[in-house]
Amino acid sequence: VGNGANQKQSSPAALDGIWIGTPDEQDSWWHVPESEQLSSGELPSMIESLRASRPAWTRDDSRFAFVSRVPSDPPETTIKHRLHQVEFASRTISTVAEPDGSFADLHWSPDGRRLGFLTQPPNASASLRILEPTGTISDVAASQPIRKFAGFDATGRKLAYVAVHPMNPPIESPW
Repeated sequence: VGNGANQKQSSPAALDGIWIGTPDEQDSWWHVPESEQLSSGELPSMIESLRASRPAWTRDDSRFAFVSRVPSDPPETTIKHRLHQVEFASRTISTVAEPDGSFADLHWSPDGRRLGFLTQPPNASASLRILEPTGTISDVAASQPIRKFAGFDATGRKLAYVAVHPMNPPIESPW
């Protein structure tokens, strides 16, 4: 993606975003293009943005996925995010999806063929989705509102999520 995809950068302190390299090898550090715009977290804080932007690696370390925020010009108020997939050896970056809303809880299946994640449209419940090896994204039917995607089991045939019903505060509260 772009001319910078294979460029090595000399200083990890020079740019925000994802840096990958070997600690003892200064020349090994690579800045992942399009990772400068940190994703928005669940809460408006830097730690949540960092958590939402961290890459999710396949078990064999051949690929990883990450989320970045799409820069927008005012008066645009809707924040868009992109889900990217990177083939590490070739440093090839592809955009997997760019829906309204955000992404969370990226987890690869044990064989590295499928990527599970949550999408959170504005003012709607989160959806659990799976990126299939063919590149298609399928929805997972869920019987409860999904809060967190925990990931796949060791076989990759089962997955787990956490559901939480919203709390209804009492009509009259002493607080």
